[in-house]
Amino acid sequence: MKKILYIPSLNLPVYFWRIEAYANSLVKFKDRCAVHVVFLVSMSDNIAWDKICIGHGEASQNIQQSLDSACQFYDVIIFQRVQFKEGIALLRKLKEKYPKVKFIAEIDDAIGDIPPSNINYDRFKDHHAWSAMHMLQSDAVITSTEYLKNDILRLQDEYNKEAKDKVSVPIHVAPNCVDYTSWKYKRNRKTYEELRIGYVAGAGHDEDLHIAYRAMLPILDNDKNIRFIIRYGGCIPEYFKEHPQIDFERVNWHISKYAQELYDLKLDIALGPLRDTNFNRCKSNLRWLEFATLGTPIVASAVEPFNNTKGIIYLTSNDVEDFEYTISRCINECELNGFDHKKLKKQCKQNYNIFNECSKLLDFIDNLQD
Repeated sequence: MKKILYIPSLNLPVYFWRIEAYANSLVKFKDRCAVHVVFLVSMSDNIAWDKICIGHGEASQNIQQSLDSACQFYDVIIFQRVQFKEGIALLRKLKEKYPKVKFIAEIDDAIGDIPPSNINYDRFKDHHAWSAMHMLQSDAVITSTEYLKNDILRLQDEYNKEAKDKVSVPIHVAPNCVDYTSWKYKRNRKTYEELRIGYVAGAGHDEDLHIAYRAMLPILDNDKNIRFIIRYGGCIPEYFKEHPQIDFERVNWHISKYAQELYDLKLDIALGPLRDTNFNRCKSNLRWLEFATLGTPIVASAVEPFNNTKGIIYLTSNDVEDFEYTISRCINECELNGFDHKKLKKQCKQNYNIFNECSKLLDFIDNLQD
């Protein structure tokens, strides 16, 4: 039986999907593994453990002692993306001291590609360089999509062209899946007379939102009974103009309340616009998963995160007229035929089954060579 430890390092939403969902489900495989999660620093403090693990007095000493003790007990330690040189140095030291422990990197996003609207653009350049080193010095990598896996393999190939010591890190794709023990919401009977079409995203998606914003304007002008609901983690983009049918609100929802907040929007249709960039291609179809659990149909860009979605989805090019047409088609089909909300929920549960994926993940871990 493998003893597995997860070490989080990223924000709560990423932790929720990439660690909590899998750890909660792996616990049920009692005959195959024992699983724990340890926070080296409090998430609420917004401090990176991999930055303060060296040269920060007592805080560094506590982190080093915790990891040293963990290496004496666990067979496998899965680290979310390490983004600072101090963390890389500490992991390298631990790998040398405990060669039998398997160190796995959990990489959920593109390495080396950052959206231009991200306010931390310059700072993240160094983060990505150290993330690449974290991946290359690990015994294995867990990632979220096949496309991201291939992108990581490309980085390995580029590294090996120049490196004396070649690396070949095995990679496992553990797709994002819904853990229904933590993804919960209470139903209510609140209804709206208008048709509600919505977009929900964190900060840094100004360019993506612009696609849906432009597509929705003529739809709103043609039907005064439609409302465009936007809940955004960033500031109002410069291109945005006040409109009586657009409800824009900046939000910072805690992940523990996120499912309830989505449900309470009571959207009839959700939108998932994404520009076709390498950064976006490396993402997963998380927006579809979130709304599929609610039975809400989604109109999304026909780009890599959504192209291979195993369930009902309305795909469109990012041409604004095409996006507008597909939204209108979705509206008409839902109004004429009614949308099969139960079927969409069932597809999400069956095709993105967390227990099936946990079993595959354990197979991958078991097969790592000593």
